[in-house]
Amino acid sequence: MDLFHGAEFLEDEHIRELSMFLRNLLHINLSGCYKLTDISFFALIMNCPLLNEDNNGGNIP
Repeated sequence: MDLFHGAEFLEDEHIRELSMFLRNLLHINLSGCYKLTDISFFALIMNCPLLNEDNNGGNIP
C-alpha cells in the first residue's frame, strides 16, 4: 500500500487505529512519514499478520 508514502501528518495513533482494519495487508510504504515511531511498527506487526515487507527498513520478521 503506497497510500501513505510521504504523509507527514501521520502519527502513531493513526497507524494503530488503521492497522486494526487492515488485517490482510501484505505491503505498506511509510517512507517519508517522519512522525512514526516503533509504536506504529509494533501495531502493524501485531495487527497485520500477513504483512511481510515495509518500505522503511526492509523485511518485517
